[in-house]
Amino acid sequence: CTMEGDMLYVQHPNTSPAMDFTQELVHVGSWMCEAALWVHWTHVGRATSVHPCKILVVHAEPLIRNLKKHRLVQEFCCSFSDEFYQRVCASRPPNNRWPTDLFVPNTDFSDIVVALPQDMRTAIGLHVLDTRGAAGELQDEVLQ
Repeated sequence: CTMEGDMLYVQHPNTSPAMDFTQELVHVGSWMCEAALWVHWTHVGRATSVHPCKILVVHAEPLIRNLKKHRLVQEFCCSFSDEFYQRVCASRPPNNRWPTDLFVPNTDFSDIVVALPQDMRTAIGLHVLDTRGAAGELQDEVLQ
């Protein structure tokens, strides 16, 4: 995730499925290569700093090791990863754009969560209600 500064992301036709040379500014708050957290990913472009940048780097292996420590989180991540993978495979013309290091079509968190199996969505909902806070107030209001 870009924390500070801007980057320029470039794709060349000889190193990606892009038909033409493309470039795109990567602004603060943008994720690069999020797909690498969920699937085996091959980079299809290159990002370079336009201004001095600070970047948050998340290494998949240690993240996965820690996620496995919590059963519900592990189950959620496995389901999420399966759905993400299906969407990467479906991301190709004529119905979608090719995926890039910046964007994979139809992989917003909300798009994927609603497509997860019913038991997983139920577990997520119950967990949210169990954590209370503002959700607890909503639960109390709904149950009255």
